Amino acid sequence: MGVVLRRVIKVLTAAGLLLVALFCWNGLASYWRVPVAGVTEHPARVLPGEAQEPTRLTLMAWNIAKCGFHRGGTTFKTKDEVRARLDRIAAVIVEREVDLLFLSEVVLEAAPCQVNQVAYLAEKAGFTHWCYGDNYSFGIPGARIRSGNAILSKVPMVGKSVHQLPGGAPFWNPSGNRRILWADVFLRGDVVQCASLRNDSFDLENNAAQVQAILDDLSPGPTAIAGDFNAAPGTEPLRRWEASGRFAGIFDGPPTFPASAPNRRIDTVLLPIEWLDKYNATWTHEVLDVNLSDHEPVVVKSLVRLGP
Repeated sequence: MGVVLRRVIKVLTAAGLLLVALFCWNGLASYWRVPVAGVTEHPARVLPGEAQEPTRLTLMAWNIAKCGFHRGGTTFKTKDEVRARLDRIAAVIVEREVDLLFLSEVVLEAAPCQVNQVAYLAEKAGFTHWCYGDNYSFGIPGARIRSGNAILSKVPMVGKSVHQLPGGAPFWNPSGNRRILWADVFLRGDVVQCASLRNDSFDLENNAAQVQAILDDLSPGPTAIAGDFNAAPGTEPLRRWEASGRFAGIFDGPPTFPASAPNRRIDTVLLPIEWLDKYNATWTHEVLDVNLSDHEPVVVKSLVRLGP
């Protein structure tokens, strides 16, 4: 019996060490720097061919709070419950004819409730391209939760990169970690750099440091950034976005959080400043009252005159 017990202990110890090794590898590996991307069978939107014809582009930013897939403790919603929530979210997106969707707190993998929320929404809401970047990956391959930012597009798009933002949390305590997802979107002759983010929600000073890091790293050219900025109008992070001179759009507006009774504005869509000078762009802005997450979605409808 002693020999058998020792063998069992050795096997269990080896299995435990393997799990620890896989957990550490998953948390420390750099695969997250490359966006996960996919293409649906939906055709891409064909933009008007005449440069004089204004083109409507609708952008939406929405923190969908992981579709509430975690009930609490060790209990999770079923796949059908998550898909039902995604169906309702997709219906809102379709109704608003969104061309570019910027998601935060969206789930790519969740072992307890395995629904790829990004790909599912892309299919349901009629997007052609999607890309996703981790804010964190917690667990081991095949049994982990990956949550982060995503961009869905009806026009041609290529996922570009994922960058770590200042103040990152250790991989074993990932709730405060923040990264930014970048993609190139092709609008006829122009390439627009697009980013989806969810900045620091706990420390406004670190949030401002994250903004500055993003601004310092910006490449030249038209740039659109949208998502959960976790900073209200008039705060230092928002002042830095506006003072950069790189963006147009709404730096103030109706509150977006909490959805049950919104009292502060922390989500927004920032358009390229080049659209004002080159395309004489105009836009309208709306915060929807749909209560399908703890954030309400922001919709910006822009008219741009694409072409030379």
